[in-house]
Amino acid sequence: CPPSPSSEWYNFSKDPRPPSLVSYPGSGSTLTRLLLEMATHIHTGSVYGDISLYNNSGHQFLGEFNTANVSVVKTHFPVGPTHGPEFEYRAATRAVILLRDPRRAIPSYLNYQYGDSIGSKHDVQAPLRVWKEWRDEPGRVETELQKWINITRHWAERLDDLHIVLYEDVIGSRASGVEALRSLIQFLDLGKDMSDDAIACVWEEILGKKAQGKGIRRSKKYIPAYTAEQHSMITSELEAFADSIDDNGISERSSLIEAIRLYSAKVIPANDMAEEREMI
Repeated sequence: CPPSPSSEWYNFSKDPRPPSLVSYPGSGSTLTRLLLEMATHIHTGSVYGDISLYNNSGHQFLGEFNTANVSVVKTHFPVGPTHGPEFEYRAATRAVILLRDPRRAIPSYLNYQYGDSIGSKHDVQAPLRVWKEWRDEPGRVETELQKWINITRHWAERLDDLHIVLYEDVIGSRASGVEALRSLIQFLDLGKDMSDDAIACVWEEILGKKAQGKGIRRSKKYIPAYTAEQHSMITSELEAFADSIDDNGISERSSLIEAIRLYSAKVIPANDMAEEREMI
């Protein structure tokens, strides 16, 4: 694979109102943006203007402060402020919904918050003690799960022009990652002639065995776990959410429902329900 050029050589798009990249915080939007930028050499944007991403030493997200002329615009709306760029971008007419199992996205969001508190947002995992205390705050998991549901529902019910991406597909394997990225690139009308080998080279550079992560991937010291009661609550809420969505014959909504049911039916090993396992 040829070496990837620095992001300072990437291009801006000509789209004045690009699709939104929607997700619950902690679902892998930064990683997805990184892969998309490196594959297409087109900047991605955000409503948040995160200076740490703009100046990231591994890969500078030079479109971070842009909501126009980029391939996608990251947002977590409607969970956020009711003014400013995030609120203003609620009127996007196309959306990529990035889904991650909420059982994994919720602790990932805590990692971001913890990292932000110590000046390292994207590459640290909160200590086990911090995760347990945060998880067991009254109503904490229920509140975060409702945010996950509300974000997904808002965009899925408001728009017909949707594309669903599963984080688990992006990182799962080289084959599933290439397929997920290929489908995303096609939805965005970018690089239609791009070969799967070119996409695979990008995937290997970021997620392969010898990958360095470009400063946005966290090393894991433990696997976050939940109580049996919390698992049961998550399962029942996701089942109810899936039942409430009307696909109206739209294939991407059907894909969304299928993904939510997959998450709700996830089988959790007994030792993962009882206690976190330290990773060697």
